[in-house]
Amino acid sequence: MRLAISGTHSMGKTTLLGDCAAAFPEFLIEPEAYRSLRSFNPLLQIGLGREADKHAMWILQGDLMGKLLRHRKGERVFFDRGPLDMLAYSIYAKEEGQTDLDDGFLDALRDIGRIYCREFLEAILFIPMSENYAIEFENDGVRPTDDGYRERVDAHFKAIYKTLDLGIPVIEVQGPRADRIKTIADLIGAAPLPTLP
Repeated sequence: MRLAISGTHSMGKTTLLGDCAAAFPEFLIEPEAYRSLRSFNPLLQIGLGREADKHAMWILQGDLMGKLLRHRKGERVFFDRGPLDMLAYSIYAKEEGQTDLDDGFLDALRDIGRIYCREFLEAILFIPMSENYAIEFENDGVRPTDDGYRERVDAHFKAIYKTLDLGIPVIEVQGPRADRIKTIADLIGAAPLPTLP
């Protein structure tokens, strides 16, 4: 089963990926495109936030598509980010009006994302922002800290997953870490190893 962990930044996606690696060791882990690209080339300049442009978004989308293409149906893989993540961020950047992003580029990301969801994933694990379980924003020196940025991108994710027919389920994963692992365990039909306190 190939599953993508998706959602706006600083919501615990990478933490969840680490918990999944420990709880379900039979699964492979594919890291986030930005992290893997920066580890390969620390000097690589990739614009984020309102500065995100076609160059940056296509580099990140291309890295993810390459990872998705590597794994066949039946393999067990967790991906840090899904095929429509760059669309949500691109919509935000286009709204800010400071980049070269345009409707044609957004349409291309939307179409490619839908194709890759249908062909290379069995489900998306979406971590939405929620008043019931708020997560503090983590300033890691990489992600932009613009006021309202995370919330606006989250709203775009919710609209995308509500309106687009992806051909696969979008499963909301919420709450404390143990609850998130239980949701995934129920989905994949496998008991997790007891790794969390």
